[in-house]
Amino acid sequence: MGNFICLHCKGEFDQSVAIKDDSGHEFCCNGCMNVYGFLNSHNLSEFYDKLGNQKHFKAPNLTKIDTEAFYKNYVKNSDGFCEIYIIIEGIHCSACVWLNEKVLISSDGIIEVSLNSASQKAHIKWDNSIITLDQILHKISSIGYTPIPYDPQKADARASQKRREFYAKMLVGIFCTMNIMWVAVALYGGYFSGMSKDIKDILHFAEFILASPVLFYTGSEFFKGAYYAIKNRQANMDLSIAAGASIAYFYSVYAMLSRNGEVYFDSVAMIITFVFIGKFLEVISKKKSIDALDS
Repeated sequence: MGNFICLHCKGEFDQSVAIKDDSGHEFCCNGCMNVYGFLNSHNLSEFYDKLGNQKHFKAPNLTKIDTEAFYKNYVKNSDGFCEIYIIIEGIHCSACVWLNEKVLISSDGIIEVSLNSASQKAHIKWDNSIITLDQILHKISSIGYTPIPYDPQKADARASQKRREFYAKMLVGIFCTMNIMWVAVALYGGYFSGMSKDIKDILHFAEFILASPVLFYTGSEFFKGAYYAIKNRQANMDLSIAAGASIAYFYSVYAMLSRNGEVYFDSVAMIITFVFIGKFLEVISKKKSIDALDS
C-alpha cells in the first residue's frame, strides 16, 4: 500500500481508497474524478498547466441547488437580461479564476462575467431564454466550486446596521466611563483627605450604576465572542476580556454590599470601553475594505 497523488487536487491518498475512472486514472474521491472528467471532456485541461505544482482543494460531490430560491431572492433584471451576484467558494488562485471565467463565458447565453479572486465574488449576466440559472450553477458545481448567493445591497445594509449598533454601544461606553472617572477622582481624593463611609457608599453605588451598562451593553460583544470560544474550546481575546472584567465587576459588587475592600468599577468600564473602541474601528475598516472590493 503506497501513497498516490490525485490528478485533480494534487493531494496524497492511500491506494486502498482510490477511485478509478474508465481510463484507469486514480483519484482520491468521486468529486475529483467528476471534475477531472468534466475538464477533459470540455477541453479545459489547460487548467492543470496553469495550476502547476500547487495543490488544489478537494472537489466536493455534486449537490442539488435550490435555484428557485436563487431566482426569488437574488436574481435581478437588467436591460432585459438576468443578473446575479454570487460567492464562488473554493477560489484561491488565478488558475481558479481563469477556469470559472472560461467555463462561464464560453457558454451560450452568458453576456457578462466578472470575478474577484480576493473576495470570491462574481457578477454574472445572462439571457434566460438561452441558458437558465440552474445550468449556470451546475457548470460552476461541475468544476468543483460551490456557488453561494450574495446580495451587495443586503450585505451593505447588514454592515451599516452593525456599524450603527457598535456606534451606539461605543457612545454609551464613553459617556459612562467619563462620568465614572469623575466619581473615581472624588473617591481617590477622599481617600487622602478623609471621607465618611456614607458618602463613600453613595459614590460606590454611583460607580456601580455607571459600570453596569458598560459591562452588559457595550461589553455584550465580548460575551458573544467568549461564548463561541468556549463552545469551540478555543481561548481568544474576547474570553480573557469578558472573564477579567466580570471577575472585577462582581468582586466590586461584593465589596460594595459588604462595605469591605476596594471597588474596581472604574477599571471595568475603562477596559471594556477602550478595547471596544478598537473593535469599532475594526468594523469601520472592514466595511471600507468590502466597499473597495465590491467597487
